Amino acid sequence: MSAGKDRWGSLVKGAPMNMQDPKDWLRLLQIRDGDSADLITKMNEQVQLMARTKYPHANDYKNEDVPATYAARLDALTSDEAAAFDPTLPLSALSIWERALRAATIDIGGRLVADTVLAHESDEQLRKRWSDWFANGDYWPGLVRQNWVQIVRGAAEALEEWAKDQGAAHVEGARQVVSAMASSVRELSFTDIVPADLIKSTGMDVEERFSSDW
Repeated sequence: MSAGKDRWGSLVKGAPMNMQDPKDWLRLLQIRDGDSADLITKMNEQVQLMARTKYPHANDYKNEDVPATYAARLDALTSDEAAAFDPTLPLSALSIWERALRAATIDIGGRLVADTVLAHESDEQLRKRWSDWFANGDYWPGLVRQNWVQIVRGAAEALEEWAKDQGAAHVEGARQVVSAMASSVRELSFTDIVPADLIKSTGMDVEERFSSDW
């Protein structure tokens, strides 16, 4: 990608990328008209209930007899209290969490891919950004791999939009360069961008090619 970086750099003069567009959180969270006005209160009740079940205290139970199993503790806590277990709330929370993680993966990954292509930072700085991200949770590398098609697609779209904001339309031949660059970005594989040692450290085969058409 070095030749592409050089051509792109000569076009945009190294101007910084700004990818701070707000997310459509209502769409992401799938908020619907008519949802309960006290949803947060209900969710907090469920959080407290699940926490007391996971980390039981003897004074929460009759005769200080703490049931041995998670299910039995949950049953005991909800049998005599107003706060009943509502499985729809944890299910909704998990579904929202999944969507949010995927959206975050695509957004963060797209930024990193675009910044790598533009070479606005050194290889060491970019590697540290990948490393710091992956160090935040073992699930991140897998999410990056699973959503790679969307990541490079988002990076390509971001580059096109950024070039437009930088006035590339007024530079002779820029449109062709931008189009070619975006097409190249969409074809990048996981191993083209993510540092090889980081891939290896996650347990994935560094020799395996994760192309954009799995």
